[in-house]
Amino acid sequence: WKLDNFDAILGQWFVKTGGIEGNLGPQTTINWFRIEKFYGDYKLVFCPLVCKFCKVLCIDVGIFVNGGVWHLALSDVTFNVTFLNG
Repeated sequence: WKLDNFDAILGQWFVKTGGIEGNLGPQTTINWFRIEKFYGDYKLVFCPLVCKFCKVLCIDVGIFVNGGVWHLALSDVTFNVTFLNG
């Protein structure tokens, strides 16, 4: 996953596929997401703290609906995730 460019028309940061795995550094800050415990469930968070001198945006990943299509996007409304044993 990676953070897409800001969509100025929709006023939204979208999450998309195609991130680079395992390459720490300021060039890959758009690829860093975390899974955090959240009220008995989990949430996805974009907060790439891989670089001490980089200024980054830390915010939850939520759902943005546009034209009936659901997208992962940065949001103030958390999208809870539950993991089940298979």
